[in-house]
Amino acid sequence: MIVTIEGVITSKELIKKDTENGPKISTELLLAQTGEKMQTPIRLQGDKRDQFELFEVNTFTGELLSWKTRDGIGNMIMVRDENE
Repeated sequence: MIVTIEGVITSKELIKKDTENGPKISTELLLAQTGEKMQTPIRLQGDKRDQFELFEVNTFTGELLSWKTRDGIGNMIMVRDENE
């Protein structure tokens, strides 16, 4: 499911994952939304930390990923590159 989400960036982190095809780099942002207790992770492909400032409002459109956890349901928004 494709969703659009708006909120305030509270964290930005570089994620490195080793794969068979070499390291895969992505940027993870945490987004706080008005009226929500949990922050929503936003995953972007590549190192895009310099494109975003902490505590600025942004809107993202991407694929909603969700999974079962011990405490309920986990979720994140995966923003894929346009050329994929």
